[in-house]
Amino acid sequence: MASKKTKKTKAPAKQNSAATSGKISKFQAFTVADIHRSQWINAPYNPRHMTARAKVKLRETLKSVGLVQPLVWNKRSGNGVGGHQRISQIDALEGTADYCLTVAVIDVDDKRERELNVLLNNPEVCGDWDLEKLKEVLAFEDVELLNTGFDAAEFMKLFGEAPSNANPDHQDALAEQMRKVKEAYAKLSQSNLSKDDTDFYNVVIFASTNDRKEFLDEFGFEENRYIDGRTLTQLLRQFKVEQAKLASAGNEIDGASVRQDEPVVTEKPA
Repeated sequence: MASKKTKKTKAPAKQNSAATSGKISKFQAFTVADIHRSQWINAPYNPRHMTARAKVKLRETLKSVGLVQPLVWNKRSGNGVGGHQRISQIDALEGTADYCLTVAVIDVDDKRERELNVLLNNPEVCGDWDLEKLKEVLAFEDVELLNTGFDAAEFMKLFGEAPSNANPDHQDALAEQMRKVKEAYAKLSQSNLSKDDTDFYNVVIFASTNDRKEFLDEFGFEENRYIDGRTLTQLLRQFKVEQAKLASAGNEIDGASVRQDEPVVTEKPA
């Protein structure tokens, strides 16, 4: 089989003189080219992985919005540097490895390749969400939550409520809730809490509204988004004690049954 050659992609046509009058930044360290899938090698040391759920979400967003950011490929080694997860899902969508991609091409040694592999996926250099602005973006008309990589469960983790893009009143209520939460947090911070003490909550997400209602009804909690952790801890401890008692009683019953079932051995006459 003839080897596949890297095909350089032509630069886009000039749009206007203002956009092309300056020089390319000296910090741009890649070129752009088309390569065949067979030229891409998954780096064997790649430390990133995805859950099955995340893979499904990535595949669905690729189907919906497409690949809008080039993968990074090191032509010196043939290894992929950034985009392993995306190309694996493109493979699944294409149903074949006989296709080409436009990639960002770098030419670096093994040391720099490994550094970039980590850097391109490191959340420490990607920043954090401004939750107020994120909420505004997600609430924008016709923005589909799944196309952003979020789902309803993750939205609830961030904002405490299920998303509702079509209801402005809900967004106002959500904004008010966020304001109250921040005020409560500020009061706690003013109470001289240590840094470790600020991480004081967990989020429990149910599969449905009915599951949540059954939980509240069974354990006697009020219809409230917030449950006192001390109360929940007491209930769980009591549950553990009752389970231990049941297990102990079951063992005693099993032991008695074994003793009753044991054959009686009689000595044979001399």
